[in-house]
Amino acid sequence: MNIFNNNLTIPYGLLEELPDPLLVFDQDFRILFTNEAGKKWVKSLGDAAGLNLWEEIPSFLREGLQTKLRSFNNQFPEQQVIECDVVDPLNRENYKVKLYLSGRDIILQICEASSEQVIERKILENHEQLLILQEAAHHIIYQEEPKALLDSLFSELSDYLNLEVYFNYILDQETQHIRLMNYSGIDEETAEELEWLKLGEAVCGKVAESKQKLIIENIQQSSDPAVSIVKKFGIEVYACHPLLFYGRLIGTLSFGTSKRTSFSAKELELLETVSNQVAAAFERTFLISELRNKNQELEQNYNKLLRNEKKYKNIFDGAMDGILLMDQTGLVLDANYSACTILDLTYNELVSQPYQSVIDILRLDTTNGEVWVRQKKGTPQSPGKLLEYSINNDHGFPGVMLFIFRDTTTKRMMINTLSEAKELAEKTSRSKSEFLAMMSHQLRTPLNTMLGYIQILAEDDTNPLNNIQNARVTKMLDSCNRLIRLTNEILDHLNLENGTQTLKLECVNLDNSLEEAIQGIQSVASEKSIQIKVEEKSGSDRQLFVEADAFRVKQILINILNNAVKYSPAEGNVEICHKVVGDFVRITVKDYGIGISEEYHKAIFEPFFRIYDPYFNIEGTGIGLTLVKNFVILMGGKVGVRSQPHQGSQFWFTLRLKKETLKH
Repeated sequence: MNIFNNNLTIPYGLLEELPDPLLVFDQDFRILFTNEAGKKWVKSLGDAAGLNLWEEIPSFLREGLQTKLRSFNNQFPEQQVIECDVVDPLNRENYKVKLYLSGRDIILQICEASSEQVIERKILENHEQLLILQEAAHHIIYQEEPKALLDSLFSELSDYLNLEVYFNYILDQETQHIRLMNYSGIDEETAEELEWLKLGEAVCGKVAESKQKLIIENIQQSSDPAVSIVKKFGIEVYACHPLLFYGRLIGTLSFGTSKRTSFSAKELELLETVSNQVAAAFERTFLISELRNKNQELEQNYNKLLRNEKKYKNIFDGAMDGILLMDQTGLVLDANYSACTILDLTYNELVSQPYQSVIDILRLDTTNGEVWVRQKKGTPQSPGKLLEYSINNDHGFPGVMLFIFRDTTTKRMMINTLSEAKELAEKTSRSKSEFLAMMSHQLRTPLNTMLGYIQILAEDDTNPLNNIQNARVTKMLDSCNRLIRLTNEILDHLNLENGTQTLKLECVNLDNSLEEAIQGIQSVASEKSIQIKVEEKSGSDRQLFVEADAFRVKQILINILNNAVKYSPAEGNVEICHKVVGDFVRITVKDYGIGISEEYHKAIFEPFFRIYDPYFNIEGTGIGLTLVKNFVILMGGKVGVRSQPHQGSQFWFTLRLKKETLKH
């Protein structure tokens, strides 16, 4: 359409009536005229006459025109019409622009694309969206990691929609907060600040809470506090979609840009489709991860089962007892090596056979016991074996009986032999005890007679003995006393061993018993010039009373003191002390003799045990300390020793204090 003639003034009135936007400018690009439709294409309000064309028209239009004019080297040929197509990136609209050139003025005409061009553009847009969706499907299928998947999708979408940022939040089931997992367009420090959001907090939190998408345009002009986070990034338009799988919230996915103020309906539809595909991909990824974990767990359990099976198989095969696995009918399902050996049968002769067909066995009415079996391969010389068995039905294998047995034929024979030997030993022991008791009683009569006559000789004032005779009588008297004491100790030991020993518990003055025991041992101590010292009481001078048998307390003290004197060096000391400990009094006798090795501390209390010492040939029977221990225990006390070789010994025992003493 030629709307002007060269060298003629352009009729602006005619231009005003035209429906298409028109802008007239000179060769210096100053706007001379705009019709009513053209005013919508300039930034200035009202008439833009006199202003610079490039500063007033939209950038996409300016870039398209400048590119076209460069092809003419910025020259304006006369009577020339220049055409070019431009696209508005905000609304994806196509326009055909015509420039009518003369040597003086230029008319800019802006026409909407024809219907054919619109259809072509729609087809192109649909084709581009299909390509985007095809790429999305490709990434979803082949990308296993969510980060790699979203980064790839964002790269495709950002080229198509001029996107700058994306945020992917995932719902944490434990805290019921959403956590930033994947993102692009922000640095790590900012990501740490935005890592956690509560449901309802900011845009993503609101979308997670409502499970509804949220599209926000012109954010920089918005006063909504929910957009404050994305607003500081300079974002103009923001689309956030919930990631749902059958109504269950997985998280959110949002996209934003500062290069435009809105998304078209087609673009929003594309973003929603991609978000739905991402939700399905995430669910698939989570399921795959869960399946992998389950598979790994199953594999570990399977390997553990194999190890346990191998371990139990080793135990089963290596068990010393015979083991048969049988069903409820008695059919042998498995047998270990010991079972075959004990029954003298091969594995094939046992397994898959009813046990009654290979061994004659009594009916197993109880779950354990002993039973005689006769093997099918047995001989008259080897008629059978005695088996000790147990049956276990509670082992985790329903319908299977665990029949465990061992050959106790030899054991039974040994038990019978040992029983006979024990009976013979007990009979011999009884005979020994009876003999010792009889001999002790028989010895007492002549000993007492001898002791009586010796005492008469020693005390006869009518026929006094000379010094030599008196010394001999004294030795005879000591020997008789030792024999009588030995006889009494043997009888006491026999009574304790037979359990016939009785004690008379009463209130005993411990100080008196100690004084009497010292007097009884004084002659022996004097022979070696040994002093017996009693530790003085500290604090109260009260006397101590114990609940005991007075005779046995004196006997205990004499035995311990006698040992202390015998094993002490001449001209030494024996010390006695006692200490109240709770409800008991502890009496300690200390000597400075040869001492006792720790290995013998328990043995010295055993009957007839004596320590051999090459330098000391000390007489004794080894019964005294045995009687001390037994009598102390019968009276409710304890006895012990602390000693080291060549460092002396400390024998101690405890007796229960009488209640009256405790009240004092």
